[in-house]
Amino acid sequence: MAGLEDCSRGIARSADGGKTWQLQETRVPGVSYGVSVPWDVLSLASAPSRPLRVYAITINNLLRSDNGGITWTQNGGIRGDHRALVAVEDAIAVHPRDSNLMLASSLFVSPSEGIASLYRSVDGGATWMPGDAGIEGTIRGLTFSADGTEAVAAGDEGVFRSTDGGLNWQRVEGGPAGARAIAFQGNGILRVGTNEGVFSSVAQ
Repeated sequence: MAGLEDCSRGIARSADGGKTWQLQETRVPGVSYGVSVPWDVLSLASAPSRPLRVYAITINNLLRSDNGGITWTQNGGIRGDHRALVAVEDAIAVHPRDSNLMLASSLFVSPSEGIASLYRSVDGGATWMPGDAGIEGTIRGLTFSADGTEAVAAGDEGVFRSTDGGLNWQRVEGGPAGARAIAFQGNGILRVGTNEGVFSSVAQ
């Protein structure tokens, strides 16, 4: 599955390992989006504990599919609870054992206006609450360890680690600043991609 830009549908789906692709309609029936409005999909995240559940971040909302991306429903909570999530950064992560626990970063961070850098949902994206206690700056990458015991967030000001599902965060000493993407490898090593290259660290 791949997210698309400048496309009225927004997602391309393959059922044969990428040999052929079909455009999937992500717009919800009965909802007006205007005339010929592109439906850019910025990021996709699957739920490891529920293989057919997929989340998609669009320019102004969060979509969820429970059938592998064939049909989609709109989660209004990403807009209703906090306006920061109208322009969510393309970082989203789903807990590997709890498909309803999600983390998403915000593109616009303004503590004085109540706009957090990171938001947390425990109901599959229906509602969101700030989850950036201990985090500094804009977050560009989010991931969970394979067993879900820790979450890692990385961005402009460095790398941060949580062991309580994203409620509280601690800075990882020596973690590179300016992160653009992060991922845990199967051997427990964390990879952090920056404009200067890729950094690796053994997960603690």
